[in-house]
Amino acid sequence: MKKASRAPWSALAALAALVTLLPGCGEDNDDLENALLEARQSPIAFVSDRDGARRIYLMDEDGSRQRPLSDPPQGGDTHPAWSPDGRRIAFVSYRDHATYGEIYVMDADGENERNLTNSPGSHDTHPAWSPDGSSIAFASDRDYGPRTPDIYALNADRR
Repeated sequence: MKKASRAPWSALAALAALVTLLPGCGEDNDDLENALLEARQSPIAFVSDRDGARRIYLMDEDGSRQRPLSDPPQGGDTHPAWSPDGRRIAFVSYRDHATYGEIYVMDADGENERNLTNSPGSHDTHPAWSPDGSSIAFASDRDYGPRTPDIYALNADRR
């Protein structure tokens, strides 16, 4: 896992988006355009606590067929982010530590959930996929402590 840069929380979302888009700049963007088209055809992932804990749900573009996807045994799940190919979702889970988020990934059907960061005592949040789906950028306070996050990247297939 590599540290990308030091940034304040207010700039975090913009930087995470920039990290995911830069590799496609100046190249043939057909793959990126196809990935974005596929992602647009995927169901919408959102977070709700309607059943108690915060869970990730899916729904069709018209709002129909709302259904739960994640079911954390404790804590909650937030910040879903579709992979470019629409086959996986990265998300933040508080199931391992009530106050510290971990970056998880699961298949689009909710199966094969796994913790990618496994960093007790650090808050990992705001996952964003690279255009080719090989890595995930995220924010973490692991090196400098609370309220001083950095942006990190990791291999999306990390076991």
